[in-house]
Amino acid sequence: MASSSLFHYLRKAFTWRPQIPGLGKVPLNYLMLGAATFFGAVVNPGFWLLGLGAEAFYLWLVATHPRFQALVDRQQRDVKREGGRQRVEKAKAQLTRRSRERYERLDQQAREALRMARRVDEQDLGQTLALRTKGLTQLLWLFLKLLTSRDALEQSVSRIHRDGLEQEIEQLQERVEEEEEGSTLHRSLEGTLEIQNRRLANYEEAVESLEVIDAELERIEQKVVLIREEAATVRRPEEISDRLDSVTAALTETNRWMDQNAALFAGLGADNLGDAPVEVLAESEGAGAANSGGRR
Repeated sequence: MASSSLFHYLRKAFTWRPQIPGLGKVPLNYLMLGAATFFGAVVNPGFWLLGLGAEAFYLWLVATHPRFQALVDRQQRDVKREGGRQRVEKAKAQLTRRSRERYERLDQQAREALRMARRVDEQDLGQTLALRTKGLTQLLWLFLKLLTSRDALEQSVSRIHRDGLEQEIEQLQERVEEEEEGSTLHRSLEGTLEIQNRRLANYEEAVESLEVIDAELERIEQKVVLIREEAATVRRPEEISDRLDSVTAALTETNRWMDQNAALFAGLGADNLGDAPVEVLAESEGAGAANSGGRR
């Protein structure tokens, strides 16, 4: 079944340049239109009508051919794959070195799990494996967003020295108590004390948020490790499918967790990353799509 609309294939057929041995990529359709226009103007206008009919027949013949549709679908996947790679690289560039290495380790483990899954039975897994790959792709993207938020929080926390801040608060509290209530200095000191208390509260919230994010990152990492280990031991396609189904469950849990903690991620940069790219595990998903495409 074609994955794009007929109009999309017709549009691609109009600009298609088939590879001709010795000539390279030739704009065949443009040459046909040019010839019809020339002969219609110089020889007989009837060539315009003939050219119009030939053009319609050519476009329909090419656009409906399964091999041409497969070529267009493959090119479209390649464009999406490259776009996905660029988005991932851009997001990774914003991470610290430690977080980037952490993501790459998880990405490698996910790819290994999918390679093991394909080795079990490439023909029978087909579209099922491609769907599970999409779930794992989204899980990796969530992991990347969590790392982005973690780096932002860690940077914020590193700017504050808790001991020094607590000491300043104690000193301010003592000065406030010493000054006459209602005086200008008393009000000024109270305002400064309120600011410092809020800074301490923000610091404590950030530290707590870091602990929560670390726990969720660890859960995702262990889940992917488990999937990879199980993929190495199973021998039947249906068992692989069952194991990869757990990716969807993990994805649902993580999405629910992030929704429940939306306030935690506000302003930390993760929201700017947007939705998951079509293909983060580009190589793996591409292989899955190719397998399913061969059975159309």
